[in-house]
Amino acid sequence: MERTESSFCRPFPGIAFEGSKIDRLENGSLMYDKLVYPAGSYRAFENKTYGCICNLRTCLRKCCKRNEILGKGDRPNCVRLSNGSFAPDLVLEQRQLATEIKGTSGLSKLFVVVEDMQCPENMSRYMLEPECYEDDAFILQANGTLETMASKFAAWNYCLDWKESFEKVVALLCSRDDTDSATMNLKDLHRFTISW
Repeated sequence: MERTESSFCRPFPGIAFEGSKIDRLENGSLMYDKLVYPAGSYRAFENKTYGCICNLRTCLRKCCKRNEILGKGDRPNCVRLSNGSFAPDLVLEQRQLATEIKGTSGLSKLFVVVEDMQCPENMSRYMLEPECYEDDAFILQANGTLETMASKFAAWNYCLDWKESFEKVVALLCSRDDTDSATMNLKDLHRFTISW
């Protein structure tokens, strides 16, 4: 297995620090961007320093990069926005937010948003469709967990993003490639859930 710069930050990737903005503290911690990274939550690799920000703050995954949103279909791919523009902050409907986070104007105000979710090999993205299937209705919790009526998904097992033309923000889960989307239900995704 090839070692990467952020391979020690699991399940979320690490972020690269700009060297001039790093303050070294006497106890071995680093301060970067107003956050203190204790020893063990950062590493130097090939003359760069990487930190595990998701060990310090709650993270969520955006399915695509900043300059992309999801296209059409129930297993959409990322589509680049025109004119080099960036997607606006992710905003869920109030009914999709847990009580303690209702009223937020954008998810980046509460969470660190990690871009570009890739599913593991032999797996593809499966989109929840609460407007079509009652069991697909979800609520985002303050700890980043996505809850449906039957399952809980840790923040690293799903992603959120704008769907074509910024109509709405949708949730995608990773599913096995051999599962037919027409017969897929959340019970098929048991290996990605959190135990009650």
